[in-house]
Amino acid sequence: MRQPRRKVRTFHIRMATRYREIDLILNTPYGKQQRADDSSIRSAAVSAGIPCITTLAGIGAIVSALGALRRGPPGIRTLQEYHRERAV
Repeated sequence: MRQPRRKVRTFHIRMATRYREIDLILNTPYGKQQRADDSSIRSAAVSAGIPCITTLAGIGAIVSALGALRRGPPGIRTLQEYHRERAV
């Protein structure tokens, strides 16, 4: 008997996290079965120390942060300097 495709995918994701073939997991589960799969994937990610983002807002924040890093290294400023620059 063949396993459903999502079970096979979940297994491969868990194995890839175990062997550190994945650096970041972006997963937005929908429905009861996907939530069960999500729990398994998240557990594997936590065990391997791999960040796992499960909300669209979190994914948006990661995309923005990675875009900012591509433009150059982050600078270090005090909060006052930051607000002074934004006010101008």
